[in-house]
Amino acid sequence: MKTHLNETGQPALYYKKQAMHQGSWKQPLHQDAVRLDWIDALKGYAILGVVCMRCLMGENDVWFSQVFALGAKGVQLFFILSAFTLFLSFHSRKELSGTDFFIRRFFRIAPMYYLLIVFVLFQTYFQTGEHYAPWNIMSHFLLLHGLSPYWQNSLVAGGWAVGVGVLFYMMCPILYKYLTNINRAILFFIGTVVIGQMLHWYFQINPLISNIELWQLYIYCYFPTQLPLFAMGIVIYFILRLDQKTAFKKILVLLFGVFIFLILLFLLQKESELLLNMILSLALVPVFYILSRYSQTTFIRHIIVHPVVRLMGKLCFSMYLIHYYVIHWVEPYAGIFTSPAANYLFRLFVALVITITISYLTYQYIEQYFIRLGKRVIQRFTNSIVQ
Repeated sequence: MKTHLNETGQPALYYKKQAMHQGSWKQPLHQDAVRLDWIDALKGYAILGVVCMRCLMGENDVWFSQVFALGAKGVQLFFILSAFTLFLSFHSRKELSGTDFFIRRFFRIAPMYYLLIVFVLFQTYFQTGEHYAPWNIMSHFLLLHGLSPYWQNSLVAGGWAVGVGVLFYMMCPILYKYLTNINRAILFFIGTVVIGQMLHWYFQINPLISNIELWQLYIYCYFPTQLPLFAMGIVIYFILRLDQKTAFKKILVLLFGVFIFLILLFLLQKESELLLNMILSLALVPVFYILSRYSQTTFIRHIIVHPVVRLMGKLCFSMYLIHYYVIHWVEPYAGIFTSPAANYLFRLFVALVITITISYLTYQYIEQYFIRLGKRVIQRFTNSIVQ
């Protein structure tokens, strides 16, 4: 039986499978560059929050420290945006090939992350003469360091988030195949919350390592705790494809689910690490909805989606990997003022300028180069299959 190929080289059967993604064809999101600038802006605000938090350097005497400390949740915003944009990318590229997806993801994140690994190894060796364990280094090069509490955040500062993201990438094509509508996405979100919370309670009582402090940090950062955020990104993807009335109903369902979750926690007299993440993700639903529907209004386009914020959004991956080391370099020179607030603002300003400058160079000459290389690899792989 002969397989008919279209102009892109995809089998005709491919489009029948793609059409099964219910809801994604009824009201497609606008995907031109201008209308999706708000996504880059949200990434920009996320990395700005992370840098603001990191520049506190443990200071609590700055009057706005409690507000800027919330910038740590910028990482969780990255997770939501990651799932949302990946589902959007699957739809816009009209592809179900897991191979293409994994090649694209690898060339997107691995080169820059590998560069930081090499940098940290050399820096550590020349400063202290210490060596990292071979299995620890290997886990980071394999991007599987998120599987161990000893490896998760042991090499590259903030590397735990990269490890969590990679674990989500591994299951993303399967999720796109089976989460074909808003109802399935909501059920998946609820399931991740329930399972994640049960695992968290269990591992709090039954740690698998003797270092309790390290274990508590691990189960806060590890994949099951963060998976509901990715799930919410998928929910938002489907909500933005619905009409206003239906979207409002689905949001009410989510709010009702959170209310039940709160009642359950109250009756069990339990604390929840997932609760703040759930509140954050639900609060972002109307933000996504407003930005996607009114992205062309003057206020949003020129104020909220400011070009500088969009630039930080494009550079966010390099900025995330680099900013910690820049702040570490800046810190010795950031005590020139008598006011803690003035020192903080000076440290933040200098750190942002240096981080953005370095990140712009790495984005242009490392990230973009390997993204183009990944595209060529995919093209050659596709051509070899067609031939």
